[in-house]
Amino acid sequence: MEVILANNSKNRDPNASRDKAAVRAMEGAKATAQYEAESQAVRDKTARLRALRLAKEAADRSAAPLAVAKKTTKPAKKKPSKSDESLSEWLKAEDGAGRRS
Repeated sequence: MEVILANNSKNRDPNASRDKAAVRAMEGAKATAQYEAESQAVRDKTARLRALRLAKEAADRSAAPLAVAKKTTKPAKKKPSKSDESLSEWLKAEDGAGRRS
């Protein structure tokens, strides 16, 4: 039985590996340029939105003193409830009512 081994080195084009490398290099450069363009677009958008936010905050600060301040009222004093009494007072009340034995 005879085994035949394929010898691909003779069948290969010597320029094919250089062509593939050149294609990969072009695709890499293209991807890098696209990534940098997207990054720059994000930075530009962030700067524009920051400027808009700062302008709005400045306008709000300048308009704030013109607003009329509301008159504040003091909250009413809380009436003491049954739960506010001390334990000893509660026990005395229970004894007086005949509930404790």
